[in-house]
Amino acid sequence: MAAVAWSGAVRRDRHRALGRRAGADAVHAEAGGGAVSALLPPPGFADAQPPSPSSRWRVCRPTAEFPPPQSGGGLGRGQNASAGFTLLEMLASLTLVGLLFATLAGGVRFAGRVHDRGQQRITETSGFTLAGDLLRRQVGRAFPLVAGYGPTARFVFTGERQRLAFPILGRPGRERGELRLAAFTIEPHAGGSRLIYREHRLATVPGLDVVEPAEHTAVLLDGPWRLAFAYHGGDPQAPPWLERWTAPRDLPSLVRLTAHDAAGRPAWPELVARARVDGDRGCLSGPALPCRNSGS
Repeated sequence: MAAVAWSGAVRRDRHRALGRRAGADAVHAEAGGGAVSALLPPPGFADAQPPSPSSRWRVCRPTAEFPPPQSGGGLGRGQNASAGFTLLEMLASLTLVGLLFATLAGGVRFAGRVHDRGQQRITETSGFTLAGDLLRRQVGRAFPLVAGYGPTARFVFTGERQRLAFPILGRPGRERGELRLAAFTIEPHAGGSRLIYREHRLATVPGLDVVEPAEHTAVLLDGPWRLAFAYHGGDPQAPPWLERWTAPRDLPSLVRLTAHDAAGRPAWPELVARARVDGDRGCLSGPALPCRNSGS
């Protein structure tokens, strides 16, 4: 069928060509001559064979001129844009990423140290505040208890650089108003020192005795400090502060607690507690002690 259609198309084209040739001859005859060979079909056109069915589907590939390759055999700038990164670019990127992570890690560590230091400062502030409140409250509750009679009579009070102990009156409701011994002790611990508070029952019959163990124990301070007690008698002529209280017939007017670091610098403001009783008023509870205000 394809061959028949093709032969019919060839005959029609041939008739059209003959008609154009006749027309051209007429024009040539009128114009005085001219080449009409261009209007004729090429030689062998009528004897051409029909194309095979497979040749009908032949793909025509247009030819195109490609630009010559650049020096080094690489592609152009626009053609290698999606070809990836070079080794130098990868190394530069990894270096920048490493510097970024190092900066972030340093910032995180710094923030962690600041947070830890802040928490430590809050803990220290709470500890010193609690220790100062308890020291002032208990020193204010000190009771002028006298032991002995005559020349050996003395106040029950211990005032040393590392230990402070004195009797207090218990609360009427909870402790039935019994005498108790309040003791503050400074002990070395982990390169520093700590302040421990203990409260004992104080027995007076048949003699003065401290009942063990302590009913209340609490660690008030614990850190890299050097803690120390000092005592003041309230006399302007006396030394301002004493590391040890040795007056058996008198009580200190002020008690101080200091904290210094390893270099000797103050680590915290001084904690000062004032006693509500002294030796002059304490002699009223012990007839054997002279009262300076009475002249005896």
